[in-house]
Amino acid sequence: MGMFDDIHTGNRCGQTKAFGRTLAHYCTGDTVDPVDGRTHVQIAMPDGGWLHVRDGRIHSWQETPAPDLPPYDNFGRPLSGLAWPYP
Repeated sequence: MGMFDDIHTGNRCGQTKAFGRTLAHYCTGDTVDPVDGRTHVQIAMPDGGWLHVRDGRIHSWQETPAPDLPPYDNFGRPLSGLAWPYP
């Protein structure tokens, strides 16, 4: 399985490998490592929904993707299933 980071935002909890895999625990407002050199991204979470990161901080975990954030998969790779930028 490898290393992962725990995410806790509001009433949602999950794991991601997009932020350096340091076994860290992140909550809303915490600073995270850039993903693909970007500090504004959204991560498709394995438990469903999208983890939104703005200015290098955990912003929210939403059910739908944000139209202004580039999409990445749970490993921090650009997500090819969605066109960017969104129409």
